[in-house]
Amino acid sequence: MATILDGASAVAARAAAEDAEDRHQREHGSVAPYPRGSASSPKETAALRLGRPTDTFRHDLHRRPIRRVERGALPVALISIPLGTLFAGFPVALLAKGLAAGDLRPQLLAVLPFFLAGAWMLARGLLQVTARREILIGEDEVTCRERRLLGERSWSAPLSEYRGVRQRRERATLGRDRSPIELFSVDLVHPDRDRTIEVYRSQSQGGWRSAAERAADALGVPLMTRRP
Repeated sequence: MATILDGASAVAARAAAEDAEDRHQREHGSVAPYPRGSASSPKETAALRLGRPTDTFRHDLHRRPIRRVERGALPVALISIPLGTLFAGFPVALLAKGLAAGDLRPQLLAVLPFFLAGAWMLARGLLQVTARREILIGEDEVTCRERRLLGERSWSAPLSEYRGVRQRRERATLGRDRSPIELFSVDLVHPDRDRTIEVYRSQSQGGWRSAAERAADALGVPLMTRRP
């Protein structure tokens, strides 16, 4: 259990160091400004949603390159990791007691659901801590680097492969009371949905259409029909 907590602490420290580096780059102008963004809808783009759905951003796509870093939800990790460690650690202790007594079957049947629940919570928390996606929109190419719990992957795609930009309206919930909100996004659409990226997000409908038009003009791609 101590090894698991030590590993989680090391991962959190690494994420904090990367945050500090990102802030330094923004403040000193070495990259274009970017927010702690949020990913597009999992059905539209990548399967892993990062950040908070209420995060908003807008990029001046005439001023490329533009870099954005998206991270997992730290509050989810702070809850899931301790609970997961507790739920997974309790069965281990009980099984050790049964092993010492020479009788494992009753303990195994009783604690297996707790162990599985704890393992799921622990994996979910570590996933949020380690998850990081860096998107770079260059003059002629989009590059993405992703880090997840079990490894890293990267891809790049020329802008000529993208079909266009499209407006997208999305409903999300906020807070413990699950208050509904509406989000207004503009996506740069690729035939491979995992390479579709979000270039604009706002909680206000004002400027939504003009943001899509500016994105299409800056990137030299068509303005596609808005998806409801």
